[in-house]
Amino acid sequence: MIQNGQSQARLIEDLLDVARVVNGRMHIEPQTIDLRAVIHAALNTIRPAMEAKELYLDIDLADEVSIVRGDADRLQQVVWNLLSNATKFTPSGGAIQIRLEHDDNYACLSVTDTGEGIHPAFLPYVFDRFRQADSTSRRIYGGLGLGLAIVRHLVELHGGTVRVTSAGEGQGATFTVYLPLESNLTRHSDAANAERLQLDCPAELLDLRILLVDDQPDLLELLQDIFTPCGSMVQMCTSAEEALTMVQTWHPNILISDIAMPEKDGYWLINQIRALPPEAGGTMPAIALTAYVRVEDRMRVLTSGFQLYVPKPVEPVEIRTTVAHLVRTAGTDDLV
Repeated sequence: MIQNGQSQARLIEDLLDVARVVNGRMHIEPQTIDLRAVIHAALNTIRPAMEAKELYLDIDLADEVSIVRGDADRLQQVVWNLLSNATKFTPSGGAIQIRLEHDDNYACLSVTDTGEGIHPAFLPYVFDRFRQADSTSRRIYGGLGLGLAIVRHLVELHGGTVRVTSAGEGQGATFTVYLPLESNLTRHSDAANAERLQLDCPAELLDLRILLVDDQPDLLELLQDIFTPCGSMVQMCTSAEEALTMVQTWHPNILISDIAMPEKDGYWLINQIRALPPEAGGTMPAIALTAYVRVEDRMRVLTSGFQLYVPKPVEPVEIRTTVAHLVRTAGTDDLV
């Protein structure tokens, strides 16, 4: 039970981090730090998992390249994610090697494992959000494919790069992080965030009134963090009944609602809304959030009154694009 709770908390935090990255709200607080201390701090949290699998750990940290400017907490998150990934995919009795070396003007941190390795065709997609080498329902390992995407963005915020190499399946993998020993991190991160924000915010989201409905406050916060940087006006409700009242008083342009909620669910909400006259919001465009994957579930969503559905977990760029598409196709009469 405790482990499940910790996994769920990690999942929610990863989703929030992805939202912060996409909308440019992920910031770092650089200071002079010792990378060796960061690495050992990350090791302390993952070591029990390594010991449980009887993994051999080889550490070689060069003193002369250990001092960099960076955010200690975020870099510890980078190292932890890399070590966690190596631990997950290395079978019991395997080995993990950590190296800190010098490469021109960069500190070079590498994590090498003797685990399952990566198929050459999947290497270009390793750092993509929600991408996994095995995404079938029968896959052995959990997770949503967020950790390595977060690693990439955090490293880029520090002005660095991250790479992966693998000789193929069953032959392990090496993840290498390059961090500049001297760089103007603030200018780099601000420029990167501004560019990412501009690229990922469709024009249709500006001044759009969006009503968000979900019984989980953490997910509402995630959705809010996705839309407010694009200039959208957001109201959040944790129940269908509260949302129905908000529809009639706030007059949102679009509804995004979870399906599975206690007592009154998303189907009840959309049925009540569709029974309203158009001037009261009865024809308002609506998107369903659903974790259901069966064809019959998706058909029920679309026949109940929702125009579109977005699967959980929510991918920030996808839901922004979906909302923008629905705004474009709904017609101006439904958005006034």
